[in-house]
Order: sequence, then C-alpha cells, then structure tokens
Amino acid sequence: MSGRDVRCSSRPAGFGTRSRRALGNQVTTGTQGRGSDVTAEREGEMATDHRWHGSPVSGNMPERVARYPGELHNVTDARLDAEQFLDDLAQVTPPTAPEHWDDILLVVTELTANAVQYAPGPIEIRLRPTFDGVHLVVHDTSSTPPAPRPFHRDGSGGVGWHLVHALCSQVSVVTNDAGKDIHVFLPW
Repeated sequence: MSGRDVRCSSRPAGFGTRSRRALGNQVTTGTQGRGSDVTAEREGEMATDHRWHGSPVSGNMPERVARYPGELHNVTDARLDAEQFLDDLAQVTPPTAPEHWDDILLVVTELTANAVQYAPGPIEIRLRPTFDGVHLVVHDTSSTPPAPRPFHRDGSGGVGWHLVHALCSQVSVVTNDAGKDIHVFLPW
C-alpha cells in the first residue's frame, strides 16, 4: 500500500470503566531497561495545541518513547514502561478516576500484543500527556490496519480491538509503506 491511509473513530465520553492498577516497575528515562531503548523526548516532536503548554498536565512532563525488537516478552516490557510513565504523570497530576490507570495499561498491553502477534518487529510506543488525558501511539511494521474479529468464548481472541474502542475517547490508524501508527487518546 503506498501513501497514507487514516482511519478515525471515537466513543461517547464516560463509556467504559474498569478497576484499579496492578503492577509496579522502575525505569529511568534515558537509560536501557529490560531490553528496550527508552528515551524521553519533549512534546515538540508531535503536533500539540500550544495553549496547553505549561498546564498542570502537560507542564514539563516529557513524552516517553520506548522501542522493542517485537518479541513476546516486550508486551510486558511495554506495560511496565507505560506504568513508569503513569507513575511520573501521577506525581504531576493524579488521574481524575482510579480506573483510568488500568484502562491505559490495558490498551498498551492490547496494542503491543497485537503488534507482536501480527507484525514483524520492531515496535515502538510513545506516551505523552495531553490537557485531559494521555496520547498513546503504537508503531509496528505491518501496513495492514487492525480489524475487529468475532468474539470467541473459548478465549482464543476477538476482544482486543473492541476493547480498545470502548476504552479510548479517540482511535486513529495511520498506515504507510513503513507500517502503521495507531493513535489512541485515553482520559486521565
């Protein structure tokens, strides 16, 4: 597929809630951790609404970027890196509802698991605070956009993409020859 293909969807505010946080982790921004290359970058790399710079949420909290080779254990690594980002974010501003923490970690897990399963590595995740939430981008090397599958009661799948749409306020998929970026916005 050549060029760019962009798909967006959104859900009504307040739709979908979950329980409280589970795991803990320590990752230092800018150092090597669990086989991932974790670096902090300023918000300037992504298009942002400049009127929110300096707000309690965006403040001086840098974007977190982590790259992984695309192996199964990288799903756990991505979740732990995301949890460290949320720990840092919570020090600047706490979540508006306890379930937002788990929702973000669940979406990170679902999207990275799908990237590992359906695309040859490497994969990259980017997390940054927004005025009222978190913007997550998962990049993989497959240019095939995700598609919902039928739910299977035997636990063999079909839930993840539906779950992502239920928990996120906006979901966009941008494809090109190098792969795809899945952009999701979650409340915080």
